[in-house]
Amino acid sequence: MQKYMWVLREYAAILKAHTLDKLYHHPPKAWQSGQRGDVVIVHGYNDTGMRHRKLASTLNALGYKIHLVPELDGQRFPVKVASRKLADHIRRKELKNYFIIAHSKGCLVTKYAVYREDIPMPQKIFSIAPPFGGSVFGHLRLLSLHEMKPASPLLQELRKLTDKNHLFVSLYPAIDNMILVRGSSYLEGAENIQLDVNGHTLVIEDDRMIREIVDRIVAES
Repeated sequence: MQKYMWVLREYAAILKAHTLDKLYHHPPKAWQSGQRGDVVIVHGYNDTGMRHRKLASTLNALGYKIHLVPELDGQRFPVKVASRKLADHIRRKELKNYFIIAHSKGCLVTKYAVYREDIPMPQKIFSIAPPFGGSVFGHLRLLSLHEMKPASPLLQELRKLTDKNHLFVSLYPAIDNMILVRGSSYLEGAENIQLDVNGHTLVIEDDRMIREIVDRIVAES
């Protein structure tokens, strides 16, 4: 039974996250400042950028300006539409030499943007629990979830785009309860890191995951 206690912690984390999203919808004012560089947060389906407050606050304390993309709140748009919104934000803020941290569906949005939108390339893209190979929830005909069906036209298109995959660092849990497709988070040509943690939501606040990202951003700044 102890082996599966993470499942209870995972769904408790989901409930906590949605509660905090409603209570603390606006980012701290401190996130608007930072001289060391820019970090863009691209959240996942049915989330907001505030889901990443622990990682964002850690980076902000080290001198990085944190960008949320409020136009993506809820992240229920088709990937192509969301990618355009992300690209518009990057162009509007005139970002250069920046980093992207994406989670879940936000990783698909980010990959589509760097390949199909005219934007300055980020220094590095950190994909947390990405469904590059699809998710079991892609079989649902609910809003844009069908785009994450493993055989969807969108994912087939993205699989063929590989020459910029070296920009990605894919970090994913050993067991992902929201994907459940073997090898879905592995991205050919990227740096792939499987973490010793279970849970699509629990991985967001995992200290080892945060350290992997923070160390790489600091090293490249």
